Amino acid sequence: MSNTALATSGSAPGALGDSDIVARISAAVHEPFRDVWRAYEEDVWLPIRRALEEATAAHQRALAGFTGGAGDQEQITRAEDGAPEALPGDGRLGAIPGSGDPGAPGALARYRRTVSEDVIERLRAALAGRAAAASLEESLARTTDRIRVSLIELPALMEAPTSGPPAVRLAGTGPIRTIKRAGARVFGPLVWRGRVRRVPVARLARQHLDQVVLRVQASAFRESQRARAVRLGRLERAWADWTAGVLHPPRAAAEGQPGRSATPAAAHRAAATALQAELEALTEDIGAAAGRSPGTRFGPMNEHLAASVAVAGTFAADPPSSRPGPGRQEHLARRWDAWAEGAAARLELYRSLVVMRCGTDGILRALGEDWGRTVSGADSVLGEVSAELRRGRERANGLSSEEEGLPRLLDAERTRTDRALARIQSTLPDPDVLFDTLNSAVEVAIAG
Repeated sequence: MSNTALATSGSAPGALGDSDIVARISAAVHEPFRDVWRAYEEDVWLPIRRALEEATAAHQRALAGFTGGAGDQEQITRAEDGAPEALPGDGRLGAIPGSGDPGAPGALARYRRTVSEDVIERLRAALAGRAAAASLEESLARTTDRIRVSLIELPALMEAPTSGPPAVRLAGTGPIRTIKRAGARVFGPLVWRGRVRRVPVARLARQHLDQVVLRVQASAFRESQRARAVRLGRLERAWADWTAGVLHPPRAAAEGQPGRSATPAAAHRAAATALQAELEALTEDIGAAAGRSPGTRFGPMNEHLAASVAVAGTFAADPPSSRPGPGRQEHLARRWDAWAEGAAARLELYRSLVVMRCGTDGILRALGEDWGRTVSGADSVLGEVSAELRRGRERANGLSSEEEGLPRLLDAERTRTDRALARIQSTLPDPDVLFDTLNSAVEVAIAG
């Protein structure tokens, strides 16, 4: 076939018509972009979707264990069996005063730890280090360059039979072109019946690429990144709400509303349940969007192309245009990627907050347990001192002021009292040692 013309298609039953020209141009300028968007979905959204599905399932398991409330007995048994120690504050050191249900501290600590390791970290790893926007923008630009080169292979002119009435109403054609198309629709069947037209295929393809396809692709790129931002924003809001509910429980009852009780345990369960619902909704949303990229909506583009081909070679034909298509969007792509990377960094911040909360809970439990042992020892000694003082008073009451040896007996009573008070002092921890122990526990918690 010549690069300048085809034989007249009105003289042979198998001749090419408008639909064949449209199909050829469409294959050259539309289909390559389908591959771009398919690769974008497979390289960017498919891994995120899988990570989200795995994180959702992991959170569902953690939620079941948390709301089931296995309690602290399992952890006590594990500690007695010599099980390895987990994160600070994992519930083995006893309950935090005011934490609600006696079984909640251990279950809550396990839940927090599981979410930190199996949910937040999994999602963060899937989102971090992915320059998705820059990669897509670069791929669109490379594909555009390849298409321009391939258009050289299209014939400059093709002869085709007169087509049926062209489309009149077409977005972006302008009033003059719309009037010309209306005239072609009215007079075409009379003027061009039985005649052929010379269709500038290569020029139509270049013009369609610049004026229609690239504009659609540029708009699709921006739409895809807005959709990406919406989903990441939903994910961030879900984690912010979860953090507020799980790491910062409300008061036991709302002030001024005694009828509305909001215990920390209930707030924890509500936050965990809400997070599960949002993770499931996001997973479903991303799955529903699969295969529906805005850049692959070729129907309107094909309609536009068919309308242009239908009037090509007539007085209603689209005039030649050298107006270039939209330019690159590299700066915008970098900004989108910077924002998305920030979202991944904020997920890491949430994970760090969970670890730090576990550490501070561990410090509180350790201090409470140590203080409990200290107070218990002091109480025991104070009881002995009280009993000894009582006996001393009884002995003193039985003595006469004139009895010989009274000073010696009083000295002995004072000595016993001093010895008992010294025992009390020995049960209290040395302030310097206590400070060093506290510092050490804080450093371990911060190091995570």
